[in-house]
Amino acid sequence: MNITNNYFWKHTSEENIANNPELKNLLSFKFYLKDIGINHTHIYLILNQDNKNIFFHGISYKHRGLLILDGTYSGFIIPNSSKSFYIKNSLNINQKLSSFLRNNNFSMLRIKPSPLQIYLNDSTIAHQLRFKGLKHTNGYLIIDKNNFNISSYNLRREIKIGISNLQNYLTINENHPECLFYLKKLLDKDLKQKIDLNYIEHIFQNAKKGFFSITILIKEEDLACVLIISKSYGMSSQTYNYSSEKFKKDFINKALHFKIINEIFEIKSSKIFVFGDSIDENNGMKSVTNFKQSFSENSLISAEIDHPLTISSKVYNIIKFLKKIVKV
Repeated sequence: MNITNNYFWKHTSEENIANNPELKNLLSFKFYLKDIGINHTHIYLILNQDNKNIFFHGISYKHRGLLILDGTYSGFIIPNSSKSFYIKNSLNINQKLSSFLRNNNFSMLRIKPSPLQIYLNDSTIAHQLRFKGLKHTNGYLIIDKNNFNISSYNLRREIKIGISNLQNYLTINENHPECLFYLKKLLDKDLKQKIDLNYIEHIFQNAKKGFFSITILIKEEDLACVLIISKSYGMSSQTYNYSSEKFKKDFINKALHFKIINEIFEIKSSKIFVFGDSIDENNGMKSVTNFKQSFSENSLISAEIDHPLTISSKVYNIIKFLKKIVKV
């Protein structure tokens, strides 16, 4: 049998990946997202060699003049039948992906495996990160469905009070006719996590398709709490959270988190719940980190690579690295 060493990537379709039964449980919620924003485009790629298929999915967009292919939480999609082939040939396969993207005018490739892959000890992760570039280390605070218990007496007490207080609030979800109206009220708030109208509309449209759940608590016509959760096979993640200081003593934010996480595990839709992308103690976010840690101290360490494909993207990475050093 003749075995070639071309490792040629080419474009494929969303349907070709989505309809592949081997990939059913490997696709992240980002793969299915629609209404992803102006100038954001889904890119679907396939490599077929020696009767083995490897796929890649990312979202392309421009940032500071650079055309980026962002594979965060998606990236390489490798069927179990192709894993050993990929591990053995990952260096060549990755290099050919770089060449393909460079020839298609991309400036940067971002690889960031999902927390679920890390949690499941996916054997291909180290090979997926075999790219030269700027490396970032991330910490994910997670809750395991098999180990969801609140050890802190104070937190248990506050959740109990919060659960009792929830009945005093109007609860709105993504199917409520005024959901978008109340989401837009976030724009009038002093937010730690800044968002804009495009972000709100993007979340709302994709929530209607089942990729996010939105829970809003209203009291006295005021926005008290917003919790947005992303949903995909095996994993749910906190995407956005707002809690008004005005109602802080009602402990509704903690109660709402507990209630929703409990529901997620009860219906067995997820193996893990992820509290956002990272632990951030900078720029006023320390209180957010403390809130997450009150629920869990179980963390996963992950890496992401910003792989430059052009001279300008190499310069961008160098500047970003120097700024990080100065900040530290």
